[in-house]
Amino acid sequence: MSIIHLQPSLIPVYTIPNFSELKPVVMDHKKQTFISRLQTDILLAVLIGIAALALYIRTLAPSLLWGDSAEFQTLSYTLGMSHPSGYMTQIMLGKLFT
Repeated sequence: MSIIHLQPSLIPVYTIPNFSELKPVVMDHKKQTFISRLQTDILLAVLIGIAALALYIRTLAPSLLWGDSAEFQTLSYTLGMSHPSGYMTQIMLGKLFT
């Protein structure tokens, strides 16, 4: 028989069925540091996401491209057949964005 040991949670978990008996949790310095790190991580993730989106929008093609790229752009819209090898996955994924 194996025993599972659970680590204590940093977020308080209440198991009291009567919520009127709950008392406010006084946060110590260690938990406040955890929350401030979490807020910093979220802010950093949002800034990186905005930077990536700005770079993506800046490098978008302004219109139809040349060669095979143009073929794949139009076939994604019309769900047509490209070269004999098919590229059906690319065409179906392209259809999701058209």
